[in-house]
Amino acid sequence: MLGIKQQQRFKDISWLMPRIDVCSVLERLGIKVEEDVRGQLWAFCPDHHMYTGRRPSDPKWAVNKKTGETYCFTESRGSNLFWTVKRLKGFESLDDTLKWIMGTDSSHELAVIKLAGVKNRVDELKKASVVNEKSKIFKFAITEEDIEKGKVFQSGYEFFMRPPEKRPTNIRKETVDRYKVIQRNWGFYVNRVIVPFFLKGGYRGFVGIDILGSKKWAELHPSSKKYTKTRYPPGFSCVDYLFGYDDVEVGADFVIVTEGVREVMKLWQEGFRNVVAVLHSGIADGQITLLSELTPKRVVLMFDGDEAGVDATERVTKKIEGLFHVMPVFLPKKTDPKVLDSKQLQSILEKSLG
Repeated sequence: MLGIKQQQRFKDISWLMPRIDVCSVLERLGIKVEEDVRGQLWAFCPDHHMYTGRRPSDPKWAVNKKTGETYCFTESRGSNLFWTVKRLKGFESLDDTLKWIMGTDSSHELAVIKLAGVKNRVDELKKASVVNEKSKIFKFAITEEDIEKGKVFQSGYEFFMRPPEKRPTNIRKETVDRYKVIQRNWGFYVNRVIVPFFLKGGYRGFVGIDILGSKKWAELHPSSKKYTKTRYPPGFSCVDYLFGYDDVEVGADFVIVTEGVREVMKLWQEGFRNVVAVLHSGIADGQITLLSELTPKRVVLMFDGDEAGVDATERVTKKIEGLFHVMPVFLPKKTDPKVLDSKQLQSILEKSLG
């Protein structure tokens, strides 16, 4: 298993591309280029069978001649030329992979090339530290128009029903569509469902939730940085919002406070309509203000049934018990609200509310 530092060396290979003839590399791999369109080479995906068990039916695998980035549009899977060569040739060593791509056995030449890669990585980190907010927001933005025009693929709906490495949550297609969820199969949010946030009628932001699971994600992105389950856009602070706020009835008998967006979706599906999510394991002052605007008679805290969930429940109870009539709920171990059905939820609430 390669270490993170080793993988990072070849995450960005734009420094390597001017030193190689991409067409020649592909030819030596036995890959026939079908089209060359504006610096993008198109061919049949060479390692399609490794991930799908079948041969590609169309030449929808692209190689960027400038950056070396590769992308299979049939699978929605990205990589780069270096890692593609390593997989196809079965090289164990990064140096052996680099030698083959360069077509050289010269230790001196290899050292010069590797040094260029290290320098490129340092420059990349420096640039990242001074990137301006405007360009960051543009890069990661998903607009309200994107939300209106977007869609969810079968893999996205399957994630809401049966998330990988977790217990089934059985959140149905109709519920997913109600919350205007879309799915991205490219870019920074590839293989993520995008759940938009609305507050007081306005679109405020979103969360991108990975649908692959940590194990599958690591297999498909060997050169990428540490796995993150959720991604928020730059400038977005979850402590300023309550997900589900607009659906809650003002003056309700009780409002259920949960941790995540899928908990809200599942409880709404099971008939519990006055539910909000704090999007973290606590509650901020701005969220308390929003909750007070809803003037609920009781506030039911329903976090995960693990140690972190118990700690969160106790902290939040202490923080808001002087402002609301708080009813803490402690779920069974290894249980969270999104895996429960209506009967289980009703039974738990009846015991808590009396």
